[in-house]
Amino acid sequence: MGHFLGIYSVPPAPLNAVIRSQDRAKSDEVLTAVPDLRQDEEHVQALVRLVNGDFAPGEAEDGPAFVYAFEAICKAMATKSTVVEIYVDEETFPEIFDFVWNAGEVEFGLPMSPWGSPAAGYRDRDSVREYIAILQGLDLEKLREKTESRYDDQIADLIAALKGADEAGRGVYIFFKE
Repeated sequence: MGHFLGIYSVPPAPLNAVIRSQDRAKSDEVLTAVPDLRQDEEHVQALVRLVNGDFAPGEAEDGPAFVYAFEAICKAMATKSTVVEIYVDEETFPEIFDFVWNAGEVEFGLPMSPWGSPAAGYRDRDSVREYIAILQGLDLEKLREKTESRYDDQIADLIAALKGADEAGRGVYIFFKE
């Protein structure tokens, strides 16, 4: 069993053109690009509120819907991304745990889940470069002994997405879901 970890490299201009834009066409663009978001009306309403600027930072009962809506925006605007199923545990896989849970806050001041998951964070370009080196240096055989999986494909996907962000001169948005 693992957790779902998504990372997205998103150019600032398109992202800034959506959040707080008060332009309904922007929410329609996101819903067209990420139609799965329509499966939950609460997520759609959170998207509309993100576009309208009708939200405040901090933990909130409806925080998970905002995390999913923000992830949909990132998915729609990303130039490089990946979503992997991977074990996020401090003792077993501290590198991935640190990558997820010690990321910085998303700069838009989003409502967040009071339960910890789903969660969103941000890693700047310097941190992206640091984690490329960390992930490339993993002892996959030792990891396999601890987790019963080497996660070769997942690590390769994460490195590729991080390299894409670095090449574009950007950081990444990180999303965690149990």
